[in-house]
Amino acid sequence: MAFIGTIEDARSSLNRARQYLDSGEGINFVADELLSAQNSAVNAWLAATDQNPDGCLTNYDYMRLFYDNAPLKIVDEVRKLITGWVDLEYQLMSDPDDAVKVLPYEEWKALAYKYISNAEKMIVLIKKSLSQYNQE
Repeated sequence: MAFIGTIEDARSSLNRARQYLDSGEGINFVADELLSAQNSAVNAWLAATDQNPDGCLTNYDYMRLFYDNAPLKIVDEVRKLITGWVDLEYQLMSDPDDAVKVLPYEEWKALAYKYISNAEKMIVLIKKSLSQYNQE
């Protein structure tokens, strides 16, 4: 399986997430776009650093490959930035097990904007890491 995703793909996903929030339409796709941005940025890093995608079948597998091969400083920072994204959809519409608290819309929206900001930082961090990697 090959890596799919670029830094530009990640930025495009964030632009769509922001458009959904700004317009109020399609807000249930914001979490999907955040995860898409994350996956695209991580895949871009993996491809640029010549990692072997054999055995990667899911996004979780690609994240594991990234965590195992990226510099620890980058991994720690990315983990901090992406914390909470997975719950965002449930915080809007609830989850089947009621394990995640549904937030009032305005609170959820503010959190979504914060996560978009974090995603932008993640993309910059990964892109910077790539430029440093390519200089070595």
